[in-house]
Amino acid sequence: MKYIEKEWDSFNITVVPKEASHGQVRDLRMAFFAGALAAFDTIVERPGKLEDYKERLTEIKAEILTYSEEVRKEAQASINNSKTFSVPGAQA
Repeated sequence: MKYIEKEWDSFNITVVPKEASHGQVRDLRMAFFAGALAAFDTIVERPGKLEDYKERLTEIKAEILTYSEEVRKEAQASINNSKTFSVPGAQA
């Protein structure tokens, strides 16, 4: 099974805008796989004891959850800003 490809397909369907150009989709896919490779390398390719791996996975999870929360806050701020956006000269 191609695990990363399956995750990419899901990401592509749910996140990538339908109007994204072929070049944008290609670049996003490249970045997606580069991120997967970096995570794999960080987890698997670094020597260490089992305890080191558990600690590393815990730290990676915390980092990803922190980033996810930052993205959620940015998205919420963007939504809130769009609700208060007004066009100069338009009637309220």
